[in-house]
Amino acid sequence: MSSLKERFPPREQHQAIAKPPAEQTSQAFQVIQVKYARRSVDTMTPTELSFVSAESDINLSSSPQKDDLEAEMRRFKLELKQTMDMYSIACKEALTTKQKEMELQCWKMEEEQRLEEARLAEEKALALAEREKAKSKASIEHTEAVQSLAENEAQKRIVAEMKAFKESEEKNKT
Repeated sequence: MSSLKERFPPREQHQAIAKPPAEQTSQAFQVIQVKYARRSVDTMTPTELSFVSAESDINLSSSPQKDDLEAEMRRFKLELKQTMDMYSIACKEALTTKQKEMELQCWKMEEEQRLEEARLAEEKALALAEREKAKSKASIEHTEAVQSLAENEAQKRIVAEMKAFKESEEKNKT
């Protein structure tokens, strides 16, 4: 199998190919234009295009003109193949990009989930610390209340003992 470069020479080589004489080409295209009422090649059916091609071959029967047309067809085929290859590459790149986008989206969602879990754990730890702080504060307040109560009781006892001592001294004096 021959390589692409051998089958379809680069564009620069095609530009050096001689064009068919203007008269013969003009006559061939006039026949085609009259027969198909100047319709665009884009609007012709494949059957009409094959007739046009056949009529062109009949009207342009000289060898150099056929060679030029064949060279032009080869050039068009090469350009079409190159365009199709570029399209294929672009499609593959688009698919790869889409896959990477999906992977990144998945990674982003996992990271967001990890961050949410970390945030919830932090909130839980802060709530636990707040509860422990409240317990500690309540314990300190309770201890202070008990200590104050004990001091009041001790003071009352001292006052009562002093009173009892004074009463006992007064009794002894009498």
